[in-house]
Amino acid sequence: MHSILNKVKTILSDKDNNEIAGKSSISFLLKIGSFITNYGLVFICTYYSGAKGWGLFAICFSLTRLVGLFCTFGFPNSIVKFFADHELDRRYFLKIAMLITVPFSVIVSLIIYSFSEEVASIFNEVDDDLIIAIKLSSAAIVPFAISLVVSGFYRAIKNMSQYHFFETIGRQLFTLIIYLIWVQVQNEDYVSIFSFLIANWILMLIGLVLIAVQLRKNAGGNNTVTVRQILSVSTSLHISKFVNYGVISSTVFILGIFVDRSLVGIYDACYRVANFSSIALLAVNSISASKFAEFSSPQNINKLRKNLRFSGAIVFWVSIPVILFIAIFSYWILGIFGDSFIYGQIALLILLAGQLVNNLAGSVGMMMQMTGMHIQFRNINIAVFVMIIVLNFGMIPILGINGAAFAVTLGLIIKNFTSVYLVYRSKGISSFYLPSIKFFK
Repeated sequence: MHSILNKVKTILSDKDNNEIAGKSSISFLLKIGSFITNYGLVFICTYYSGAKGWGLFAICFSLTRLVGLFCTFGFPNSIVKFFADHELDRRYFLKIAMLITVPFSVIVSLIIYSFSEEVASIFNEVDDDLIIAIKLSSAAIVPFAISLVVSGFYRAIKNMSQYHFFETIGRQLFTLIIYLIWVQVQNEDYVSIFSFLIANWILMLIGLVLIAVQLRKNAGGNNTVTVRQILSVSTSLHISKFVNYGVISSTVFILGIFVDRSLVGIYDACYRVANFSSIALLAVNSISASKFAEFSSPQNINKLRKNLRFSGAIVFWVSIPVILFIAIFSYWILGIFGDSFIYGQIALLILLAGQLVNNLAGSVGMMMQMTGMHIQFRNINIAVFVMIIVLNFGMIPILGINGAAFAVTLGLIIKNFTSVYLVYRSKGISSFYLPSIKFFK
């Protein structure tokens, strides 16, 4: 025991390791807060509206998230890279981001609102609740996109509490509070979407006020980076993240085409539960992004290798017990949301298999995006995205939510193994972590 403690002290005596461990622990706690509000929202909505009501929320949330992310053009990610590589004027970058994000998101929002009935007609169950919910979702696109840019800004300046608040916690918390109040007066399925809409506007206004105050305190920097350079990097990073979320959202949409909304709600709950196993990876990534960008030059390859290995160790030792716990108690965990959700137990176990590989591969995707391999990572994501869509259309009509889970898991496995191999071939570094085992010897 004493030797283990000494080894831990030696590892943490390294400045970079200490920063990753310290800030990752803070980020980990914030992620736990995010998941608590997330599951609280699922529990409350399913309590009042059942699986069908949650299915409606899942479809509309996926629509808002996917379109809102699309409208940001990758600025929430590129801001981290540019702030690490350049002494960039923060006002200058945010001005460019807002001048592009705001008008584009307004136009897209109006288009979806105008064609809400046509969008609703795609799905298996079409009713007034779905049409109303899609209209409400379209009105949430603008504040959702702006709050993503705000969250990216705070991640770039390493203010992790604000980053997590504007990325997830604030949105979920406000939605939950508003829904709990509103549902006492009107218990319609679309009330959850209305609450989500108001929560996004509140979050956006808070974010804009706080950023205005922040920029007054920290004005300065240079404008040597051109708009074209910013857009070039942003769009490459943007495609990777958009496709990543596209996998989640497109699966929900395709399920909505072939099965009823109750099954969509069950699958979405299973995905959220399985995703909890990646809490350590998400926490480490939020810190490691700036570190990977800092050590992206060839002369820092050993520091990059060391940080990647240390990050992988943290992810492994936290995620493996979580995955085992969820797998063992999957029946009971799903039962918390209602008896009908137990139907998704097999889908949950399939999704956990994908998350196991995702966690063992470590921060490989984030490292590729921050060290000049963003184009390769983008191409992998696009190929896997297309594959998952094809598999979903082929397997969901036959296997339902289990087919969707299999398609997503297979895609996740292929993406991670391909990424790990390309990083090793390019940089001689393996992100795949198992204690005392070295891959690609």
